[in-house]
Amino acid sequence: MNMLRSFTRLFIRYMFLILGLVSVGIVLFMGLSFYHFYQESQQHSSPNHISSVLINNKQEIVLNDTNRKLLAKEKIWMMVLDQNGKKSLSYRTPTNLPQVYSNNDIVRFTRWYLQDYPVFCYPIKNQLLVLGYPKGVYDKFPDNYYRFQTLKGVFFIGIGVLIFILCVLFGVYYYSRLRLDQELIPINQAINDLQEYQPIHLDVEGNFSEIKETLNRTSQMIQENRENRDHWIRGVSHDLRNPLTLIMSQTRQIELEGGHHESISKIHDQVAHMQEIISNLNLIYILDSPQPKDSFKRIAMDAYMRTCLSEFMNQYPMVNLCVDLKETHAYILGDKILIKRAIHNLLLNSLMHNNNEVEIKVSMKRLDAEIVITLQDNGQIGPQEVVVLNHKERNYSSHGMGTLISKQIIQLHKGTLSFYFNQPGLRVLIHLPIID
Repeated sequence: MNMLRSFTRLFIRYMFLILGLVSVGIVLFMGLSFYHFYQESQQHSSPNHISSVLINNKQEIVLNDTNRKLLAKEKIWMMVLDQNGKKSLSYRTPTNLPQVYSNNDIVRFTRWYLQDYPVFCYPIKNQLLVLGYPKGVYDKFPDNYYRFQTLKGVFFIGIGVLIFILCVLFGVYYYSRLRLDQELIPINQAINDLQEYQPIHLDVEGNFSEIKETLNRTSQMIQENRENRDHWIRGVSHDLRNPLTLIMSQTRQIELEGGHHESISKIHDQVAHMQEIISNLNLIYILDSPQPKDSFKRIAMDAYMRTCLSEFMNQYPMVNLCVDLKETHAYILGDKILIKRAIHNLLLNSLMHNNNEVEIKVSMKRLDAEIVITLQDNGQIGPQEVVVLNHKERNYSSHGMGTLISKQIIQLHKGTLSFYFNQPGLRVLIHLPIID
């Protein structure tokens, strides 16, 4: 599910990025608009400012040279109407405008325009000051008053639209999350299956089709490689077992005819060692597949450990083996053949990499919910080699492949295998979980 969580975090990050960009855009719009209004106010005087300059404290029109220059600069014309609507004073008034205005005319251009000229009106005692601007300089809104309920309704409409937008964004996120789940869960499961060497086949329709095709091809290549390796291992094992069996029978025949000889014993030992290597070679393929777990059964460890050690001592009677098995009355879930192989490989490791005088001690006890098996010898291994054994995963050069296969077997049984320096020699601890 790590891939799904990564895509979810990426999607949320993009959502926040979009919201952040929208917020920055709104702030920039408001800031730049404010700056634009400020610049306009600095370059041009407002109608209210012009009227305040033209009307003195006595409510009289002052049309001196300074004010004329100001009106000319702003391209403003003016006129003063008396109570009867007649023009009593004017400056730069367009010639096409009438000289007398009725009350209806005054009401209309006060609210709207005077022949398309935007005008602003200011009462002065019994007169009316009219300031006119060139066409297109100002636009008038139809109303300068609104009902409170109307403004309140507009406010709630805005809140509703905002909530709707948030709901849509959440819906898009939730739907995208579901789509991602549907697309990524099979991919994630396929990757986990590939890690366990199980075949997969994904439907390449929809999103991530290239990833699915790549996984399908990878699965096919892995299966083909496994089949080729299986045939190769089985073929090599078969080709090696036949001459080894012949060598063993011939040496026994020579031993019957000529008596026991030390060189014949060495041949027997080497043939037995080769047979163990071939068995380990076959186990490499078996351990990489999920099939061994299907054959796991309950194993009574007290009786089974005695059987394993007895078989090993019968096969290698020259071994100096000291056994201390406590009664544990415990069971584990596993494969008897694999467990025996793991124990034998570790014993053979002590035997093959030391002289015949090496002493091997094997003990077993119960510790809480685990079985602890200890194997230790007094061989010639050094501390650095022990470190290599603990970190070895695919390197067969150090102490052969037996220790690595033993570690894989124990891990397959959900246990742990650790190597320690025994001062001198090697000490191996195996922890296996107990079942009820």
